[in-house]
Amino acid sequence: MVAYGRQRQEEAGISWRRAAAFGVAVAAFALMFAALLGANMTKTLSHDEHMYVAGGVLLAREGLLPYAGSQYFQMPGSVFVYGALFKLADDPLMVARAFSTICALLMLALLSIAAWSSLREWPAWLRLGATAVAPLPVLGSSLFQYTSGLAWNHDLGVLCAVLASMLLFRAHSSQAQYGRWVFFSGLAFAFAVATRLSYAPLALPLILGTLWLSPHKGTRRRFAPSGLFIAGTLPVALPLVWLFAPAPGRFLFSNVGYHAANALYWQASGYERAMTVPGKLTYMVDVLREPSNLIPLLLFALPVVFALFAGWRSGALSEMRFRLMLTAGVLVALTAAALGPTPSWYQYFYSMVPFLVLGAIYGLSVLPMKGLAWYAGIAVTAIGCAFAAWNAFGAYSDLPRAWDASRWAPTQARATGLEIAQIVHGGKVLTLAPLFPLEGGLTIYPQLASGPFGWRSAPLMSSAERQAEGVVGAEDLPSLVREERPSAVLTGYEPGLEGALEDYARSNGYHSTPLPGGGLLWVAP
Repeated sequence: MVAYGRQRQEEAGISWRRAAAFGVAVAAFALMFAALLGANMTKTLSHDEHMYVAGGVLLAREGLLPYAGSQYFQMPGSVFVYGALFKLADDPLMVARAFSTICALLMLALLSIAAWSSLREWPAWLRLGATAVAPLPVLGSSLFQYTSGLAWNHDLGVLCAVLASMLLFRAHSSQAQYGRWVFFSGLAFAFAVATRLSYAPLALPLILGTLWLSPHKGTRRRFAPSGLFIAGTLPVALPLVWLFAPAPGRFLFSNVGYHAANALYWQASGYERAMTVPGKLTYMVDVLREPSNLIPLLLFALPVVFALFAGWRSGALSEMRFRLMLTAGVLVALTAAALGPTPSWYQYFYSMVPFLVLGAIYGLSVLPMKGLAWYAGIAVTAIGCAFAAWNAFGAYSDLPRAWDASRWAPTQARATGLEIAQIVHGGKVLTLAPLFPLEGGLTIYPQLASGPFGWRSAPLMSSAERQAEGVVGAEDLPSLVREERPSAVLTGYEPGLEGALEDYARSNGYHSTPLPGGGLLWVAP
């Protein structure tokens, strides 16, 4: 009886500690979410956000599909997510930025889960500490701070890519029941690609990973995991085929052809950085050697080097070797994806950051827990996380100021939209900044739903090409407004591109009204 009572007390103590640890984790992530949300809401509006928000609004309010119904130059995953969310809450920019923040938070949670599940051999206190600090190198990275939380498709794509990799890791650690994990890995990968085509190169390392984990080496059944992975992509791929069918040419142009035209636009504009392969490589080096971005890279590289010099242990750690090597393969694929478009932009390198941290975690997990290599790995990690924590604190610590809703970009965009709606009573608004009239409940021309992107590329295309691909430029403005004259023209947000819009407004007697933030609303007489 005494032994039984002692066992019950020990079990109760363990349960209490687990509950306490869970409570602390929930509180920490709630605080992290509050800090991220406040900081993300105060970020300056990016002109990229117009297209993503407009695509979702046009789907939610008018049932217009991307490509066939409205102009959209990315894979359509975000359109359907935003469209569903805008059906629930009609505050587009606010909802879209909150969703991106939630995706970023879930991605950070996956890093903590990876640390907890991978460092099983570590002492409990050290394992718990590593789990707590795992998100810090990402939070402290300027790539994360710049890219995350805007109303575009980066956070959702990164979340799906990290989830696809970790589900494949889970399949390797439970090979007796690997099927469902491989299937859902394929599903998550397909969602990533449906969000951003740049995640397509991940197919190579992930499918190679399914071959590695197959328990049927040397037989035809070794390809069974690959088949399950491909099957997992079908629930996403088949709807894409359905979306492709009504306008196959526009689908291909919007995801491939437009980006070639965009490269020509930047070349004609005299832009030189990251336009060639050497230029892109130089740009990538410049981005990654920024101190806050260098931390995840060093945290990835140094533990791996220590592990190689210390010698990889056999047995249980084969699982961690698989995770480390697959993560390295994913990083190679993401590097190729970031360097593929012309020009390469800063935010394209964001997806590499969480995988560098994952690699650091798996590199630490294969170190023998004794000797110089292990202590050096722990020391490097501690110093790097401390520096990342300092960077994160500087970016996210001012909660009272960040939670002043009057400073939020969605609040200001909403106010501008409502002011436009008070002046313009119905009809369409002609603009390269479609988010503002949509925030006010007005309608826009679907042919300009991408904002400035199609408009500025139009001069590089022939009239027949523009008509086939649904691209509108200054030459096409008379035919665009012939069927339905705009009730208002909104300018002032894309300097250098709006001359034709202003000329149309002046020549047709529209009178101008200045708006807060520099906009100019031309109202029909």
